[in-house]
This record gives sequence, C-alpha cells and structure tokens, in this order.
Amino acid sequence: RIQHDLGSQTIDLNESSNKQLKNLDAIGGELSKKYLHQITNFLKLIHSGKIVIYGEGFSEIASSYMYKKLFTLGKSVYLLHGIDFEVLQKKSDMKFDLLIIVSKSGETAHCLKIAKLARENNIAVCSFTGNSNSHLSKLSNISFTYSDLHKLDDDVYYPNPFLGLCIIGFEELIRRYFEKYGIS
Repeated sequence: RIQHDLGSQTIDLNESSNKQLKNLDAIGGELSKKYLHQITNFLKLIHSGKIVIYGEGFSEIASSYMYKKLFTLGKSVYLLHGIDFEVLQKKSDMKFDLLIIVSKSGETAHCLKIAKLARENNIAVCSFTGNSNSHLSKLSNISFTYSDLHKLDDDVYYPNPFLGLCIIGFEELIRRYFEKYGIS
C-alpha cells in the first residue's frame, strides 16, 4: 500500500490507480465503439508501415513518447524535429505510409501544412488532437480526440490533461496492437 501524506490529507495511490485503471477500461470500451474502424486501420499501419511522427511545442512531448515506444517495438519510425517534411520526403529513401501528428489545437500552421502534403502524396495522416472540429482532425484519415478545455494552445500556464490523455490513449492503442497481433 503506497501512500503520500499531503499535510492533513492522505491519498492511497493503489486505490487511486485501481480507479483510474477501471476508468481506462471504460475509456477503452468507448474507444472501441466510437473508433473501431480507425483503430483497426491505425493498428495495420503501425504493424507494417513506415511511420513519421511530428509535434511541436508541448505536443512534442507526446510525439517523442510515441516515437520512442514505436522504435522500442522495432517499428520503422522517424521523429520529425524542425526538418521540413517535404525535404525529408525528397532526400530520404524511406517512403512513408503513415504520418502521426500531435497538436492540441489541431490548428497549428506547420502541422496543417505537412498534413496536406502527406495527403497529396498518399500518406495516411493520423492526428491526436484536443479538438474534433479542428482543421487537422478534418484533414486526417484517422483522428483521435482527447477533450481539452483550452482549444487553442495560447495559454499553457493552466493545468491541462491533453498530453497525459494522449499518452494514455496511445498506450491503449499499443495494448490493442499487442492483443491483435498476439504479442506477449
């Protein structure tokens, strides 16, 4: 039993974690109903495709996490950092099948630019955003949305669960990937 004392308040992390895991199971169930087709396509693309991942600002934290996870799983993956996607595509021998973009607002100009370029080159676009009505979500073949109280990324000062939910949602997708392809 792990506990932290916060002055006069004690929180049981095991109990809290168990509640969160039950909530994740519920989220997983909701994901299945709402996104089943998109999940299936996403799992196929990460299974055998060549992947490039992009996020800027705070979203780079989640995109970097996704890159490290997929790289650890032996996937052919490239993390885009400040390199122009068009240059990478022209100079690289790797022909990408999937572009994953993390953008809380889904309105970041460079994210929209590379999403459009990817679509023009028949590369599937998967976005993780906080706004299902964003331009990026609408441009994407696959779009996962995690509720965000602050739709635009204009004030990162206040608490915001987007990045945490993005990583948790991605881990749920990886769990499903293991399940689908019999990885233990």
